[in-house]
Amino acid sequence: PQAAPQALQLSCPGHDRTCGKKLTRDGAMDLLLDLELVYTDPWFVRRVDKLIRDLCFDTRAFVSKLGRVALEAQRPVLAKWGFDASGDGVVE
Repeated sequence: PQAAPQALQLSCPGHDRTCGKKLTRDGAMDLLLDLELVYTDPWFVRRVDKLIRDLCFDTRAFVSKLGRVALEAQRPVLAKWGFDASGDGVVE
C-alpha cells in the first residue's frame, strides 16, 4: 500500500501567518507543470521578448515589469488551483 500524499502548509512571505491553502507534493508538482505550460506558450514567450526589446534590454526595468506580464499568464492557473487570480494569489 502506498502512503497518502503529505499536505504541505504554505507560508506567506512577509506575513506572520500561514495561508489557508494546502497542496500535496503531487499537487505542487502539477501546479508547477501548469505554470511551465503557460510560461512556454508561444504567446507568453513573444510577450516577454517584446517587453525586453521595448525596454532596450534594461535588466532592472525588465524585472520590475515582468510580474505584470507573468500575471496575465498565471491568472488561469491560479484560478484553477483555487487561488485568487491576482498578485495576492501569487503571494499566497
